[in-house]
Amino acid sequence: MDKLATAVAEGAFHRLVWANAGVPRDFLQMFSKSIEHARRAGRPRVELSDANLAIGEFGRQKMAELEEDARNEQNLLKRALEAIEEHCLESEKNKVNAFLIRSESSDEYKAVQTLSDLRLVHLLHQTITPHKAGERYEAYMLDYSLFTGFRQRRNIEQMLPEDGKQFKAKQLRKIPILPQGFLKTQP
Repeated sequence: MDKLATAVAEGAFHRLVWANAGVPRDFLQMFSKSIEHARRAGRPRVELSDANLAIGEFGRQKMAELEEDARNEQNLLKRALEAIEEHCLESEKNKVNAFLIRSESSDEYKAVQTLSDLRLVHLLHQTITPHKAGERYEAYMLDYSLFTGFRQRRNIEQMLPEDGKQFKAKQLRKIPILPQGFLKTQP
């Protein structure tokens, strides 16, 4: 990490690694944008604020892709994303960047799968049973760009694996569950 530390601060590097959700191409694009921001600011290395700005820009690019790639569904998907953000990030009781959704054939579930395809939410685990056997849920994390700009939104708990490698079932069971029919409550 010594040579790497001359190019990027450790916190910025970890943020970029986590924010790309395991997609090397996304990491390289975010890192490149971070370097641009650092250079514009006259800094010799990428700092956390540079990484946050790059992540925010990447999010705007993803939203533009949503409008391009899902023209017929863009209003539904935007409503779904707004409802998820409200439930996870703005609700006083949740304040976490992740959610569970029941694995069933519903408009909400299909919208979440499409948002995952568009890289706006990321699958953490395919099968979680938070309450009782037979009730299957999937765990997702909101894309970092949805709550990071120049600074990360305050008081948002970030889902990170306890051991730094893999999520444990008990950790995932604590994630808030999206209410069934949440799209029907959106205007």
